[in-house]
Amino acid sequence: EWGWYLIIITSCAALTFLLLSAGEKGIWIFKLFCAGYLMFLSVQIWRSEVNPSDKLFNPKSILITTILNPKALIFSSVIFPASVLSEPEVYLFAFLNFSSVVLAASAFWISLGVMVKRRKNTKKFDIAIRSVSSMALTTFSLFMVYSAFSHHTVT
Repeated sequence: EWGWYLIIITSCAALTFLLLSAGEKGIWIFKLFCAGYLMFLSVQIWRSEVNPSDKLFNPKSILITTILNPKALIFSSVIFPASVLSEPEVYLFAFLNFSSVVLAASAFWISLGVMVKRRKNTKKFDIAIRSVSSMALTTFSLFMVYSAFSHHTVT
């Protein structure tokens, strides 16, 4: 997971840097891209089925989950320095700090996942989590679209 985060966050940070350096129009495009991506994920989550299979964790599924994770886009555009292309040593230091946080957060979420998995009859709980997650992503997407059109005039 850490390796995939390195690849996807670096790619997103470079794309973000290029879009934001394009000025007002780049920021507008970036916000609409993020909003569309969040809406896409929302629909995917809403339409997904609860999968009780224990065979979900393999390198391919971890890669896809990490690439599709909207946090990578947020990390690359908000948390990491904008100088990803011009100051690689600053970016490397930021990523090493990020790595320590990811390890701690991963341990927490793995532990929480194990506790939830041990519960009996978790299908209703899983459906509720999926629905709330989908609605949250839709809400964030709509706020981003509103922000893009209310704060930026594109010519």
